[in-house]
Order: sequence, then structure tokens, then C-alpha cells
Amino acid sequence: MLDNFKNKNILLVSQNLQIEGAAIVLYNLAQILINFGFNIDILAFQNGPLSKKYSELGININFGLNYKEYPFFLHQKLINYDLIIANTSVSYKIVEKLKDYVPVIWYLHESKIPELFIKNMENFNNIYCVSEYAKEELEKSFSNLNQIKNIKIIYNYVEDENKSKEKNPPPRKDFTTNHEHQKVIFNIVGTISKRKNQLGLLKAYSILPEEYKNKCQINIIGSNGDSKYYNSLMQLKDDNINFTGVVTGNKRIELFNGADVFVVPSLDDPASLVVVEACMLSKPLIVSDKVGAKYMLNDKNGIIFKYDDIQALKDSLIYMIDNKDSLTEMGKYSRKMYEQLAAKERYINDWINILKNEFNKQHNLKDKSDFKIKHSFLLPITVAINIIYNFLSYKISKQEKKKYSLEKNINILKNIYNL
Repeated sequence: MLDNFKNKNILLVSQNLQIEGAAIVLYNLAQILINFGFNIDILAFQNGPLSKKYSELGININFGLNYKEYPFFLHQKLINYDLIIANTSVSYKIVEKLKDYVPVIWYLHESKIPELFIKNMENFNNIYCVSEYAKEELEKSFSNLNQIKNIKIIYNYVEDENKSKEKNPPPRKDFTTNHEHQKVIFNIVGTISKRKNQLGLLKAYSILPEEYKNKCQINIIGSNGDSKYYNSLMQLKDDNINFTGVVTGNKRIELFNGADVFVVPSLDDPASLVVVEACMLSKPLIVSDKVGAKYMLNDKNGIIFKYDDIQALKDSLIYMIDNKDSLTEMGKYSRKMYEQLAAKERYINDWINILKNEFNKQHNLKDKSDFKIKHSFLLPITVAINIIYNFLSYKISKQEKKKYSLEKNINILKNIYNL
């Protein structure tokens, strides 16, 4: 498999360690890379719950809380890796300075990226994204600045939580005999924000005929990422709409397994792990045409509607309610799509091929000793800058002093120069 490349050192660069799409995908990849026999470290710009999971895997975590900590140079240790996998365009300021010394794989989870990033990507050709939708949008962005990129696709996967032998769980309920469970349950999962478009779903619900409103329940699952936006949702809330907040453990299992249909009406979503997870759980879906993982759907397991068409979303809800007796069969087809396109084995094989190709390449890289000599004179300058910066921070704000303490900055410098 990859036995010839065992013990290679790989650095993963992540925007954060939160429980959210791109960060979870990178954590899943880290587990796979460890199983391949690689030595894995991670550099993250924001801490979060995944740090504990990384530590349990024995992965060293380095933090760069903001780019001001690397004003003229980068952490000298970083150039000693055999490969860097940069997760999302947020990493570009770090990676752009390392590309001459270490091979880089870009693993983009966005479909829209800043123009500044595109300008700095001219010399990068090793770019992967997560869906056809993301590929199309990214290539369009590059072509606008006269850059032609052959961006490749790695479909996401989620762990198989469906333990049943038949891979198709029984219906959640008997619609015809149990009056208490007559409602069709719709789940929408994700941080409450304009991009995830919970408001679009509630607007579609609000124009349903009254008889249909009483035949459905909507679970809005996720943290509040925008208070103003959240308040606009609350104005449309009624007894059939349930805000759950973030759910984990048994509560998450209950809500996910208990749903009849998953709705992903995002205004822009390069992939969506929720779509993959719903298919893994044998659930039908309603998704917008701006969701990258729409490749998991066809007319046998769901509906794709135009992202800004509230009437079409309303009609999709009505269709699922009118065809509630067919939802189990639709869910079975979702499961087939998961097994074909999003199972772990496929994802692993994709990365085996990518890494074999990468490690067999002849890279034209600069001598790493040049990097060390070139920047060593900056040590006294940087110490002086940090002392002045912290003195001014103390004068301006105690909070700033706490965040950018002299001790913290000196420790960063020690790490940079292996002192």
C-alpha cells in the first residue's frame, strides 16, 4: 500500500479545531494517515473541542493564533516536514511562504475564496476540492484572474454508524396507525447563519397550507452563529418548529435517527457532511442547487430545488408529506448512494493514490538551510518589536496585555529558533 513511505512527517494546517465540516474532515483524514504509518502534527489558528481528540491520537498541536505572530518569517520547524496538507484557503499566508521548501497539497473545502489568495496561488497546481460544484466555482474564480487550474475532487466520507446487518433500518414509525406520530419530521443541521439558510426553510414552512403545517415538525439543529439572524428565525417559530441548539451523544443519535427527511437549503455549501450523513442513515433529502453534495441525490432519494426559490422549497415539503409512505424506500436508495460514493474505503483509496503520486514526484525545492540563514538575523529585531508591542498593549488595555503577553511572545520565538 504505502509501506515504502512509512514514517514520513506530514503537517496538517487547519483554520480551527471546532466541531464543524472542514475541521471534522481533516480530523478524519488524520486518523487515516496515522493508520498508514505517517507521523502527523497539526498547526491550527483556533483551538476547539477537536484538540482533545487529536491529543488522544498522539498528534502534536501547534497554534498560530494570528498571523502577527509570524511577521517576517515562519516557524523554522515547519520546513522539516515531508509534506504539508493545507485545509481551506485560510492557511495561505503560512503555506505561501513554505511552498519553496516543502511539497504542499491544497485540500480546499470552499467554493468561494479571496482574490488575494488566488493571486498567491499562481505557482500551486496540487489542488483538491470536495465536489463538482466547488470545482466549478473555484475554477471560475481562478479564470477571472487568468489562471487555469486543474482542480481534482475528493468526495467526503462519514463513518458508518448504521450497524444493522441489512444496512436499512426499519421505518421510524407507523404513519397510518399511530396518531401521535403522524407528523413528518424534517431536520436542518448546521450553524445558524445566513449561508445555511434556515430562514429560507422557515419561510417555505410559513406559506404551507395550515393542514400541511400540522403534518410536519422541523428540528433546527446547530449553534447560534448570528444573533440577529437567529432573532429573524424566532419570529417565524410556532409549535411545529423546534430549536435544539448543538446536540451530541444520545440526543444527537435520537434526533438524527428519528428524522424522516433532512433539508439542506444552503445558499452556498461546497460539500455538506450532513447530506453524506443523511444518506448513511438511509434518509431522503431536500437540498438546494448550491450544495456540493447534491451528487448524492437523484429523483429516487430526494429533491434538488433552486436555492432562492421559496415556492419550490415549499412544494418539496408538501411532496415529502404527501409521499410519507414512500420515505423508507427513498431512504434505502440514499443508503446505496452512500455506499457507492461516500464509504470510507473509497476515501482511503483516493488518498493512497494521491500520496503515492506525491511522494514519487521529483520536487524542485530550495535548500532548507537557506531558509535558516536568511532569516536568523531577524531574532533580535523581532524580540525588540514584541517588547515594544507588549508595552503599548499594557498601556492601552489590560485585556490586550493578557492576550499578547511578553512571556507568550518570547515562547513563540523560542519555538521558532529551537532555543
